[in-house]
Amino acid sequence: MILSLDAVQELNESKRQREWAFAERDKIVTERDGVRVLCDQLRHERDGAVSDLFSALRDSDDIRRQKNDAIRELKEFRS
Repeated sequence: MILSLDAVQELNESKRQREWAFAERDKIVTERDGVRVLCDQLRHERDGAVSDLFSALRDSDDIRRQKNDAIRELKEFRS
């Protein structure tokens, strides 16, 4: 089977477009994977920050209770 010059050019153009489409898809997949990794890192950092915040709030509540207890005892000694 002999292909005409137009058919050969169209075939070559189709191959170029196909290769370009695959290259673009690979770029998108790579970018998506990079974004996913960054999101996972940010999620991990956020979870750590939230845990630290809860710990600090718990410590603050404990200190506030101790302070109130100490003030109450001081008032009892003064009376």
